[in-house]
Amino acid sequence: MRRLILEAGHSSVKGQDPGAVVGDITEGSITYLFEEEVARRYELLGGIVVRDKKDTNLAQLLNNIKNIVTARDVEVSFHLDAAANKTAHGHTLIVPEHASPTEILLAHAISDILIKYGSTARATLVPSQTPRKRLGWLEQAGIKVLVELGFLTNDIDRARIKGQMTAIAGEIANAISVI
Repeated sequence: MRRLILEAGHSSVKGQDPGAVVGDITEGSITYLFEEEVARRYELLGGIVVRDKKDTNLAQLLNNIKNIVTARDVEVSFHLDAAANKTAHGHTLIVPEHASPTEILLAHAISDILIKYGSTARATLVPSQTPRKRLGWLEQAGIKVLVELGFLTNDIDRARIKGQMTAIAGEIANAISVI
C-alpha cells in the first residue's frame, strides 16, 4: 500500500485564506474534517498517512510536501468550489498537466464515488484549464489529484458532503488503497 499524503484545502494556512465562506462555514473547516475521515479510514486499512498541519502557512505547507514526497506516494488535496450562482453544483478533479495513467485512474475512481453519492461530474482538468493556470502543488513528485468535492455555496452539495462524509471518505480511502 502506498503512503498517502493528504492536504485539506484552506485549513492549514493560519487563517490567511479560509477559502470559500458561506455564513460562518469555511471551506477549510469542511475539508479538514473530510481529510481527517479519509486519513482515519486509510489507516484502518493499514496505510500510512501524512497530513498537513493546521499551524503552517501556505509556503511552509508546500515546502513540507516538496521535501517528503516520493514518486510512489499518493497525494490528494480536498477543496470546495464557490460561485455567486447558488445553483452551481457538482465536483471537479484536477490532475497534473502530463497526468500519468494512474493519476487519471484515481481521478475517475474518485469521481465515480462522488457520483454514487449524488454529485454531478463537472470536469477533470489540468492546471492550464483552470483560472489560475498553474498549481504548484501538482508539480511535485508522486501520484496527485486535487478534488473539488462540490460547491460550498450550494445548499444541496454542502449538505451531501457533510451528511455523507464518512461513507464518501471511506470509499475514497478504499480506492486509494488499491492504486
